[in-house]
Amino acid sequence: MTRFLRLMLCVALAGTALAAQARAALDFFTDMPVDAFNLLSRITRQDMIDYYNAGLTTGSDNIFGGKARILRASDNSVDFLVSKHSTATLAVLPAGSDTVIAIIETVKTPTPDSSIALLRGAGWGGGPAAGTPIRHFEATGWGIA
Repeated sequence: MTRFLRLMLCVALAGTALAAQARAALDFFTDMPVDAFNLLSRITRQDMIDYYNAGLTTGSDNIFGGKARILRASDNSVDFLVSKHSTATLAVLPAGSDTVIAIIETVKTPTPDSSIALLRGAGWGGGPAAGTPIRHFEATGWGIA
């Protein structure tokens, strides 16, 4: 009986460790490397999360003095207003033992102009592979908004 309890305890602890490694989109949003998205400082992103969690629509200053705020957030994505003319989405995509982070930026012009960057999530908080680009695409006039 004690072997069974030890085995169950080990399985439970292993499951807890795996669950602790899973990171939500807001975690990746906070730890986003400057090279991945340089319009919002880490402190500004933290302020945006605090306002969002408090249910406020208060904007935070981007580097150009425009107002940025989180529009929607889930475990897998964060939609945010970068300025009154630009929006972005950070999406977390599981990929085997790694995570792919997609950052989709859309500039609101008469024909919306979007770009997507796919980055490795490994070491996102500052490790050697943090934010390593996988691919970068540009799309103009696809109606992505």
